Amino acid sequence: MNAGQEAVRLAREAESVLGALMGRRAAGVPAELCRRVVALDVAIQKTLREMLWSSMKDPSAQHSKQLVMIYDIEGTTTPLPFVTKVLYPYSERAMEQFVQTYVTDDAVDRAFGSTASPDPCVALLRSIVAAHPLPSGSTPSPASVRMFVVKVLLDEINANSKAVHLKQVQGMIWRAGYETGQLKGRVFPDAAETIRSLSKSGRVSQHIYSSGSIAAQQLLFKHSTEGDLTQHLDGYHDPQAVGPKVEPASYQRLQDRIQGTLQGPSPVFVFVTDSVTEIKAAQQAGMVCILCARPMNQALVDVEGLRDFGVVTSFSQLNSALCWVLETASRCVAEHVAIVEQTQPYSADQRLFQLSHF
Repeated sequence: MNAGQEAVRLAREAESVLGALMGRRAAGVPAELCRRVVALDVAIQKTLREMLWSSMKDPSAQHSKQLVMIYDIEGTTTPLPFVTKVLYPYSERAMEQFVQTYVTDDAVDRAFGSTASPDPCVALLRSIVAAHPLPSGSTPSPASVRMFVVKVLLDEINANSKAVHLKQVQGMIWRAGYETGQLKGRVFPDAAETIRSLSKSGRVSQHIYSSGSIAAQQLLFKHSTEGDLTQHLDGYHDPQAVGPKVEPASYQRLQDRIQGTLQGPSPVFVFVTDSVTEIKAAQQAGMVCILCARPMNQALVDVEGLRDFGVVTSFSQLNSALCWVLETASRCVAEHVAIVEQTQPYSADQRLFQLSHF
């Protein structure tokens, strides 16, 4: 019996045991059934992990379809507080000096003129004023415009705005901080290790999709606490390039954008994020999703309407989740059976919930 047949056998047995659990839920879950489910889960994980890595090492293996891994940043590759507790405060402190230096008198004059300009500062000013018009009747002198721009940008930081113009400004400020060594991008060691490992396989294309600007994404991974990771990442995407992360159309554009850079058959697109809202949008675009439930992230809520998705608490568990992705894509195991690894013990009710939902 090969690994694929063994995986199918184990999956079917797990479904059978799950049916028994569901039938006895009201009367309490027998300990023996719980132990059997856990044992089956471990066996399936082991079998599928072997299939995953054999397919990665052998280009002629059955599972030859390429994977595209797309990672969120906050709460996924990077500690959730890093952006709000490190990057945002840094941009706040540097904002006034940046605007005073970057926004020249000439740029202000041209921004309020009617002629087109290739100057990115002019485009930035026009974007800000379009979203936040100057007080009516005021004369936009360069000094008053700079003061207005500083106030708008600081207010947007405090409101955790995802405005494109704010992300552009923050990206420029952070670049200076990274290049001078004042900033270091925080990346979880397990995320860095997995990114490097999958890069070496040559079978996985890895991308970043975050609300931060592409420039800011590149800086974070180039100047990270785990070294320069940009050589292992194949692309970066932000709302300006493909659209807001809460809209299904953005994920379709994201897939089309990445597909255009690849050769061979259509790949399996996998999105890893800490946001249930983003998973809902990505699933509507046909993507496979894995929820990153790290200790500091928000609790798993509002899951109604979600289809099958994996859950990991660390990138070290993505091996098992990727196995599920490969098996789902190639229809080698029963539909709606997914593998979820956990690092801490949990109750039979939690196990039952996971097996029935994931």
